[in-house]
Amino acid sequence: MTLSGGFGGNIEAGWANVSKRLDWAATQYTNGTNTIERIAASDDGRIGYLVQIERVKFKVPATGADAITDYRVTMIFRREKGKWVIVHRHADSQTTKQPV
Repeated sequence: MTLSGGFGGNIEAGWANVSKRLDWAATQYTNGTNTIERIAASDDGRIGYLVQIERVKFKVPATGADAITDYRVTMIFRREKGKWVIVHRHADSQTTKQPV
């Protein structure tokens, strides 16, 4: 499993590193909700992917201020023992075109 998180930084590999990163990311939000806009999805029964926009509304833990962050997300799945398992997730906040 690998994770390229929406906060930037290193790409994490292996469940031990990914789970630490997810635990840390959870501390960056409080009282949140999210909505998902699915852009594309496909699978061949063994491997699949999703591309989506995730809008996260939350309170910033340090200040209590309201905030919204949009992430564009790609997830890759594989079928293991009859269940879909995420093997890679990439998220970033580059939802608007950046000037060159």
